[in-house]
Amino acid sequence: MPVTKIVCYGLLILIVVLGLDWLFAGENFFLYKYWAPKNEQVRRQVYESTKSYHQGSVQRLNTLCIQVEQADDDHKVMLNDVINHEYAEWDLNDVPSYLHPCLLKARGQ
Repeated sequence: MPVTKIVCYGLLILIVVLGLDWLFAGENFFLYKYWAPKNEQVRRQVYESTKSYHQGSVQRLNTLCIQVEQADDDHKVMLNDVINHEYAEWDLNDVPSYLHPCLLKARGQ
């Protein structure tokens, strides 16, 4: 058997092995592409249901409400937009009662 045939068979085997490796790695990537957003969504839901996240959000809302009270008219509009954006999905039952007026005002009610 000539040396050139051995080298050609060796290169063919190497190309086939590299092709199979790329195929399996690509499949792994496509599986990750499918499952990663689902895992991230679950992780986010768990994070948002923690006590520390809720307390931190209430503290941030309190800080924003204090800033709205101290701001001039131009800045009040901007701060109310920030409050409305960040807390648009929050239920009033999740917010302490002393922050209800601020949240309602930001929502335009």
